[in-house]
Amino acid sequence: MADNFIVGKSGSVKIGAVSYSFDKWKVSFHAVLPVITNFTSGGYQALLSGLVDGTVTISGPYNNTNMGFTVGTTYTWLLNFTDAVGLSVPAIIESLEPDDAVADSPRISITAKSTGSFTAAIL
Repeated sequence: MADNFIVGKSGSVKIGAVSYSFDKWKVSFHAVLPVITNFTSGGYQALLSGLVDGTVTISGPYNNTNMGFTVGTTYTWLLNFTDAVGLSVPAIIESLEPDDAVADSPRISITAKSTGSFTAAIL
């Protein structure tokens, strides 16, 4: 397989077709793995893939009046590596953390938990 690296500056955060001025995003996908070890598992642990969830974390400079988000609201986050490659995760905002400092621009951090179906994979 040939290398095909990209740089972070090609990324983006969108809700629908609207781009937002964040400068970092990440998603942590998890699967609950119920243990089904039994007498027939040959002395080895046996697991099933159960519930799948994701945690979306987004942060960046606050764009005054252009970042209207509400805790407890569901948004479908389009988290892109490039215009052609990205992830779509419906997630409810769990926490919204604005901050400000005299020597820096105001920033905002959002943590959201997935809800409903999505593909927990990366190409």
